[in-house]
Amino acid sequence: MATNSYSNLKNSSAAWNSALRNFGIVTVMNAKIYDVYDGMTMKELQDHTATKTFTNTQLEALYNIKNTFVTRSESEESEGSYTYELNENAKINFEDLKANEIIALYLMTKEISYLKYLKTANATQEGPTKTITGGQNASPLVKYGKTARLEMQNALGNAEALEALTGLTVEYFRTDLATDATLTKGATDALHATTTFAGHKTVVGDTFLVDANTGKQVQAYIIFYDFLSDSLLSLTQDAEGDATVFDMNGDLNEVKILIGDDETAGDEDGVITGTFYTILPRLDYATNAQIIEDNGLKD
Repeated sequence: MATNSYSNLKNSSAAWNSALRNFGIVTVMNAKIYDVYDGMTMKELQDHTATKTFTNTQLEALYNIKNTFVTRSESEESEGSYTYELNENAKINFEDLKANEIIALYLMTKEISYLKYLKTANATQEGPTKTITGGQNASPLVKYGKTARLEMQNALGNAEALEALTGLTVEYFRTDLATDATLTKGATDALHATTTFAGHKTVVGDTFLVDANTGKQVQAYIIFYDFLSDSLLSLTQDAEGDATVFDMNGDLNEVKILIGDDETAGDEDGVITGTFYTILPRLDYATNAQIIEDNGLKD
């Protein structure tokens, strides 16, 4: 008799809420690397899309995230329909946005690189960085301050990822410099281990929770808002001749975002909170950032 074994792979609000009460997690299965969008203008964000322009569906999604990003006008041709125009100078401020809205901005755009051969990925926190003591035995009274790190090891090298995360410099062969004013990238010419350091990047990874009670795998995203690489790369080979692996390690910086919307507590607009990373259910935020509320996942 056939069984619905595929049900263990389903993703739903009920499965997500259940899994969060008693779960195991794989840190990152694969990861996409982006520039940090905090502080960017809408024009700069649009330049990070694959086509250098937003579709009408994306403009509508941006309007629903924050109506200062896009101007909406009622269409003269069709009653009840709207046209959308990007406000190119509007700036992104993560303090005004919640995690589902922030990840929507990334999923609308094209990543710098895609790491799909990760061997290990570890996100760790250390602290407290400060402890206040007092009393006869100098007992700890207040602890505060945390630091966090992300360490990733990829089985295969990727030129764009190594440039973005380890400070290597990629040199591209340019075709016909005399006529190619935009210097379109051609074939990769060389990888240089230079003295340069990589800048701040955002990492969006695919992961899943395993519900300990049901065994279901619930697909999820994990977003590391601000990753600053150590910009160090070592090429090593052991005695058995195994190929080198590529370590991409660095610090996670605190980024302030909006969290919470409890109207009974008077914070219906959210509370600005320092955050290293967020785990969210894997939903189609790019077309509807509010889907996490539509599905009741905040309950």
